[in-house]
Amino acid sequence: MIRLSFTSDWADRNTYRFRWVQCQLNELKLLERDSARLDALKNLAPDLPRSYKKILDRLSERLDDQTLMLRALTWLLYCSYPLKLEYLATAACIDPLQPFSEDQRVDDNNTILKKCRSLICVQAETNFVELCHFSITQFLKSETMPDGSKNLYYLPPDEGNAHLMKACFMYLRSPTFVEPLLSTLRTEEMSAQFISKLRDRLGFYAIFGWEGHAKAIKDKDRISEDVYNFLKGEGLGTWSELWELEELGRHRWWEDSPNDISNHPGRSRTLLCELHSASPGRFVAGGPLYYASLLGFETVVARLLKDSSEDPNTLGGRRYSPLLAAFSNGHMGVVNILRKAGANVNMCKDGTALHDAVDKGNLTIVKLLVNEFKVNLEVHNARGLPALHVGVQKLATMQPDKTCEELVKVLAIHGSDVTDVNGRTALHWAVSLNSRKAAALLIENGADLDAADKSGRIPLHLSEIDTEASLLEMLLRETRNPHVSDKLGFTPLHLAVKQGNRHLTQVLLRRNLDAPNSAEVYTMK
Repeated sequence: MIRLSFTSDWADRNTYRFRWVQCQLNELKLLERDSARLDALKNLAPDLPRSYKKILDRLSERLDDQTLMLRALTWLLYCSYPLKLEYLATAACIDPLQPFSEDQRVDDNNTILKKCRSLICVQAETNFVELCHFSITQFLKSETMPDGSKNLYYLPPDEGNAHLMKACFMYLRSPTFVEPLLSTLRTEEMSAQFISKLRDRLGFYAIFGWEGHAKAIKDKDRISEDVYNFLKGEGLGTWSELWELEELGRHRWWEDSPNDISNHPGRSRTLLCELHSASPGRFVAGGPLYYASLLGFETVVARLLKDSSEDPNTLGGRRYSPLLAAFSNGHMGVVNILRKAGANVNMCKDGTALHDAVDKGNLTIVKLLVNEFKVNLEVHNARGLPALHVGVQKLATMQPDKTCEELVKVLAIHGSDVTDVNGRTALHWAVSLNSRKAAALLIENGADLDAADKSGRIPLHLSEIDTEASLLEMLLRETRNPHVSDKLGFTPLHLAVKQGNRHLTQVLLRRNLDAPNSAEVYTMK
């Protein structure tokens, strides 16, 4: 009689006993003679771990079978998304040491199922391939067998994630992806080639999945060489132009849906429009250093700067430069490496690293940039605004937020009177946005209430009908010359009369402010 052995890691005897019986029956079904079945019955594996080992040992008689099966098991263990049989069959055929080609595919996708029916199965409701039983996962992730001997089929996390990362790289270096570079094609060619690429579901995983596997590997030196070679290789261009597409990144490629991108004209057109924006002259793709910085691979960044003499100030990519890319994702280790290599922290396209940190409300990075990196607070973003003005806008238009208040305070202490493209200070903006909180913060930290913009107007000129009474009182109390005229000769009182702002006009008159005679041309309402 067979005695089943269970360790504490293999609990629940009944569950495992039924599973053990199922495995033996599946193996017996593969035999075609009674004599062979009798011999098999005499040599049954005593427990589940050794049953699984026996199944995989049997495959070693044909090395290619065992290789395919171990790759398939590795994908099922460590893949971030469920896989259908056709994708798993392709994934198992990818050699992680050479670019994938069509002659590597199996003739029949069902081969994967036939070889190891005791280990993997297709889920009836979803058609996803999965491991037949959770004990298979335990077996493949156990370093030892129940008797203490070494498990020859142990698949540790670092090894499994490294395999999938390399497989993604090799798939992205296949002829299907390397050529042509879509953004270089004419519209008709681009559309046809693009739809062709979208129909390759495993390609989606290769494009967006390798980064996660690389970051899951604890031994970072282990991945450095592979990531470096991929970013420096011929597949970078095609990968980057597809990876940058936001709509593509949101696609649930593993599902069969009527709205599938490759079959949905509307969504395909959206992607093609986005791809057109990446065409030469409109968008310059980033290089190896840019993407290594954006994704936070410190050892790769250091090697690119040292071995390849990459320029840390090279422009390209949606984040404009390697430094801005690293800042945008909070990769401070990469930021420090780039800074030591001479990266310019004040580089700007849509905005500097400081603008980005303010927009995201990242107080830690704002303090780092202002206090340690001595960033130039006067640099404008694409809208012509310094970072302080962006912070004031956020503070004026959002719910009370202590972090945002502190952020504005930090910036104001180091430069409260920086101006936008129209010469307006942050206090001008606070008044125009009717934010007493922002105005008070700025005034407390040295804002000049008499600073005039390019039209000669001080913040008080911007008071309107709905200006908060307490804000108005603060401006009148602190402004040294409240009857100053702008370049057209208008004082705040003139503008109050012109706008029909009875409240402001009365307040200004009560303050006994003189108004030039030109105010009389306007009629009070």
